[in-house]
Amino acid sequence: MDTPLTDTYAIDSTEIAISDLQLTELPEDLRQFNKLTSLDLRNNRLSSLPISFAEDHPVLRSVDLSGNEFTEIPRELNAECLSRLVVSENRISVIREDINDLFNLEDLDLSRNELSGVSASLSNLGELKTLIVRENKLATLPTEIGRLGKLDTLDLSNNEIVDIPPAILNLSTLVYLYIKYNDVKTLPSEFGQLNRLKVLDLSNNSMDVLPLALCDCLTLEDLNISGNLLKSLPEELKKLERLKILDLSSNDFDEVPSAVFDIRNLQYLYMNENRLKRLPSAIQRLSKLQFLSVYGNLIEVMPPSVGNMQQLVSLNMDGNKLREIPVEIKNIASLQIVHLSNCQLQDMPEAIFSLNNLRELYFCENALTSVPPSIGYLQTLKTCDLHGNHLQTLPEEIGRLRALLVLDLSHNKFDEIPQSVTSLNSLEELNFDHNNLEDLPEHIGELSNLKYLSFNHNKLTNNAVEHVSKLHGLRTLEVIGNEITEVPPNVESITVGIKDKDSLLNNIQDEEHSDSDTAETDEIKGSADELDRGRAESAEENNDALE
Repeated sequence: MDTPLTDTYAIDSTEIAISDLQLTELPEDLRQFNKLTSLDLRNNRLSSLPISFAEDHPVLRSVDLSGNEFTEIPRELNAECLSRLVVSENRISVIREDINDLFNLEDLDLSRNELSGVSASLSNLGELKTLIVRENKLATLPTEIGRLGKLDTLDLSNNEIVDIPPAILNLSTLVYLYIKYNDVKTLPSEFGQLNRLKVLDLSNNSMDVLPLALCDCLTLEDLNISGNLLKSLPEELKKLERLKILDLSSNDFDEVPSAVFDIRNLQYLYMNENRLKRLPSAIQRLSKLQFLSVYGNLIEVMPPSVGNMQQLVSLNMDGNKLREIPVEIKNIASLQIVHLSNCQLQDMPEAIFSLNNLRELYFCENALTSVPPSIGYLQTLKTCDLHGNHLQTLPEEIGRLRALLVLDLSHNKFDEIPQSVTSLNSLEELNFDHNNLEDLPEHIGELSNLKYLSFNHNKLTNNAVEHVSKLHGLRTLEVIGNEITEVPPNVESITVGIKDKDSLLNNIQDEEHSDSDTAETDEIKGSADELDRGRAESAEENNDALE
């Protein structure tokens, strides 16, 4: 480190982060900070700690050594106080026998190492509450692990487990158990002994039958068995009266198992990417259901009874073969999010426009040639995604959507931007990629709240982009694949994503006084480079929990 820690942190600091610096040894002046309780050393190249480490930091409770080059858990840690230790993403292949010296440890993360086994000495960590050993090479656990009398979270995901280690059944305090991405085929008959278990993730294993033993876990609230080989479920599943979340996605179901309809407290049901051909009318029995997601199936008909699901907030039917939407859907006053993309629909059902609380509508990749004027009734709509249709125009009524923030009309057949779009005063994101636009309306400058504007792959020229100069709040302008070679000077601070951005920036420098504006041009170029990687990051901001 070039800068002394004492220049950044007060000498009595309790928390210090020295991460992502490629350090091979700790800064010498770290020894001065003897009141530290939390130390973050992530993503360096450390392979050892100083012998005096425990003495230098006598009250240290939390240490993060993830992303370094340790081959074993350091012996120099302070056993008296340490309660949290993260050593994920190192090169640890063996847990040393004297790990029980860390007798006050409560949270231990050994994920993403090279462990093929776990030392029985772990069983002596009597205060341990969280043990994470995901993404190693474990096939089993030692019997002694069952002595961890306070363990409530165990993550064995992404290992090589075929049979559930019997030792787990003795963990009577276990609340969260993650065994996803292994090769588990069944569960031991005593699995119901885990009488405090609330969250169980068995996704992406090899179960073709759901063991009855699971139905004895009466405290379960969240069950994920997606990504297995299941074709049916036992009727005994209805015993799980506390179950709120059930994920059955990516199995081999050709119908919704009847047992599901008797889980009366279910709030989230996911059956994506199965072989469902219909939703039965019995779906209405799930009166507390808030989220229903069945995308990627073969469903042709949505039952009218769906209109009786008065708690439903989100409905995802993307990627089915729907012929029509029942008019009864208008009765779901609680519905806020509707996904009906890639469903071979040629018309937007009028019933959708009676949903007075609708906030997000996704009707992408269908066969729409028009949008009904009734869309203007959706006064609470914030996101409208109609990309991938055959639209050439929009009704004037779309301009009434005063709450609309995001409008995606990319991959359609627009020759011009409808005048009604320029009335959307709240709009922050507008996408017209892959259309046939040759010019932009002068009134586009009235979209005063616009932050993101994209016209990639149209037929725009320099003159068209001049109208954008009035958008003073704009942060990102994308115009790749057009006939644009320059940007007006007053647009220079906007991120410009075009293929030949270096040439464009040179044009800007020539038009402006290059000597005085070099700094500004560098800023634009940095922004343009950032766009190449920043679009995906922006999408992430708009979207397991253990980490």
